[in-house]
Amino acid sequence: MFADTLSHSLLVDTFAGLLRTRLSDGSVLNASDGSGVAIWAPPSTAPVRAAAEVPRPLDKRAAAPEIMASHRPEQRHMYLAAVGVLPASRRQGVASSLLAPVLARCDAEVLDAYLENSNPKNTSFYRTMGFEEILTLPMPDGCPPVVAMLRQTP
Repeated sequence: MFADTLSHSLLVDTFAGLLRTRLSDGSVLNASDGSGVAIWAPPSTAPVRAAAEVPRPLDKRAAAPEIMASHRPEQRHMYLAAVGVLPASRRQGVASSLLAPVLARCDAEVLDAYLENSNPKNTSFYRTMGFEEILTLPMPDGCPPVVAMLRQTP
């Protein structure tokens, strides 16, 4: 997400934290061959802070996650925290197969699904999975654009 020397350690720390949190509740789906993983957060009724209530730390690394969290939908939803596929396995249906079971659950339980997309190259993929862009988030200077995307149940 950040184009500087700290980005690798930031990403490792972020994903390690997500995995620790989500492994215990069964919200991590992985491809059987190890080529990909999707990390979901289950529905929650916890209130989401309004954007005006989010503290604005000076450090963009601290501010970015707070800004993203402050714009998440208030209604119950599944949140796609991260999805990743090894480069050699991309465009082979791995990501689709990782998202499909949770999206089927969303349909069955009448739950929306939500994600934040920081890579414009992924937008068309998310659209094929039923997500629509709803907002470009007001990220700190130096951060890539982040687009909030929502998949509403029919």
